[in-house]
Amino acid sequence: MKSRIIKLVSSAAVVFACMCLFSTPTYAQQEKGDKSVQLLGSFLIGFGEEDIKQGTVVANLGYFATRNHEVGVGVILLVQGGAGTDTTTLAGPNGYWRYNFGAAGAKSVPYMGVEGGGIFGSDDLKVGFVRPHAGFKYYFKRNVAFDLNVGYIRGFATFSGESGGANLVDTRIGLSFVF
Repeated sequence: MKSRIIKLVSSAAVVFACMCLFSTPTYAQQEKGDKSVQLLGSFLIGFGEEDIKQGTVVANLGYFATRNHEVGVGVILLVQGGAGTDTTTLAGPNGYWRYNFGAAGAKSVPYMGVEGGGIFGSDDLKVGFVRPHAGFKYYFKRNVAFDLNVGYIRGFATFSGESGGANLVDTRIGLSFVF
């Protein structure tokens, strides 16, 4: 399992480095003081004994403290199931920080960051999580970008008497709007 994670992280680092090298200046994008709205969908793959099938919708509101630094908050809606289990719908808040590597006016903007939050069930906190991630935005208009990122989710605590958190690779695809 660890060798698969190491290979995955190594591959992601190579792809991320290539994205940083090949981002070309053709479009303007975010500036200091801009706000963003992100609508993303994801799918998760469980490792090891985790047999998780999960779909997620994420809505984020962000603020660019500088052209490169973005902070934000959002909401996560999660639908989860697995072999021999019932389907569960959960939701919770998240917060994030990202550093954008693209040069001013770049059409393609690689970034990396970290996200954290909690997922709630019908009556209590199910799991807290931390999600380091890397990705890129491809601007096809000044304020609209295709957004793709890959992260590693580690659930660090459960509070409902269930077993410990899962190790998951999460790929999110969606759109980002900058205002």
